[in-house]
Amino acid sequence: MDVEAQQSWNCRRAEDYSLTAHSSQAPYPVDAAGTRYPARMPPKLVIIDSQSLFDWMVFRNPVCSGWGAALRGQDWEWIFTSEMKNEFDFVAAKGFGERWPVDGTAVASTWSLHGHQVDAPAPPGVAARLHCTDADDQKFIDLAIAMRAHTLVTRDKALLRLARKALERHGVRVCRPETWSVELIG
Repeated sequence: MDVEAQQSWNCRRAEDYSLTAHSSQAPYPVDAAGTRYPARMPPKLVIIDSQSLFDWMVFRNPVCSGWGAALRGQDWEWIFTSEMKNEFDFVAAKGFGERWPVDGTAVASTWSLHGHQVDAPAPPGVAARLHCTDADDQKFIDLAIAMRAHTLVTRDKALLRLARKALERHGVRVCRPETWSVELIG
């Protein structure tokens, strides 16, 4: 067989294999929107502690101004448990004085529009668990670990002290609201 015939045979043979359904050369299936791209990445899970939620929903801290838009998008999903919501409601019911009235309707709307309630997970095993020195905040780090969340947003010093271990052991980033807000902009 001469060289030209061999090259032609090789090309036909390669073509037989290159356009199979599992090939990287095969055309992408068209989705409902008519685009030819692979499926979107799942949203990154974020857990926001009560103090940061009050900064956003009640105190209208400018640092948190982009959170609503980010959570309406497809990149982030805010998750919480009923215990977290109950803690928030308990503190909100006590109020913050006349200077900071809590608009119950607006707060409820924000929770239902942006939040996704999940069942409280079983506590991680002894080897996986990170011990929070503030027992009231243990639920936040436990949920982050159990759900393999991307980010836990907090101002709480006890949770922030767990940041390095959470990232190294579980891939969970524990950060301040300012840090998460900068990420949302960039």
